[in-house]
Amino acid sequence: MAYGFEAVLTTSALIISLINSVIMIFLGAWLLQLTAKLMKLKDKGFATAFRIALILGIIGIVWTVLLLITLAFAMVGPVFVLAIIVVALFLIKGAYNLDWSKTIIVAIIWAVLYIIASGIINAILGLFM
Repeated sequence: MAYGFEAVLTTSALIISLINSVIMIFLGAWLLQLTAKLMKLKDKGFATAFRIALILGIIGIVWTVLLLITLAFAMVGPVFVLAIIVVALFLIKGAYNLDWSKTIIVAIIWAVLYIIASGIINAILGLFM
C-alpha cells in the first residue's frame, strides 16, 4: 500500500482521471451525435450516442482504476486500446444498424474528433494538476 507522497499522487491522478472521464463521456456523446448528423444516419439522437459513450466511458474508468492500482500500463495498455476499438465498432454497428464499411467510417470520424477534443480537455486539466 502506498503511503505519503505516492498515495497523494495516485489519489490526485485518480481524481483527475475520473473528472476527465465524466467530461469526455458527455463530450464523446455529443461528438458521436455530430458524426451521426454529418453521416446522415437515421438515428441522430443524443440518447443513442450517450449510451455508446457511457459504456465506453465506464470501461475506461474501470480500466484506469485497475491500471492505477496495479501500475501495469506498459503490459496491458495496447491490449486495452485494441479491445476498446473492437467494442466501439460493435456498439456503433449495433446501435445505428450500419454495415461494416459505414461503421468504420463513423468510428474513424468520431475517433479523430474525440482525439482532438481529448487533447484539449487534457491540456486544460493538466494546468490544474
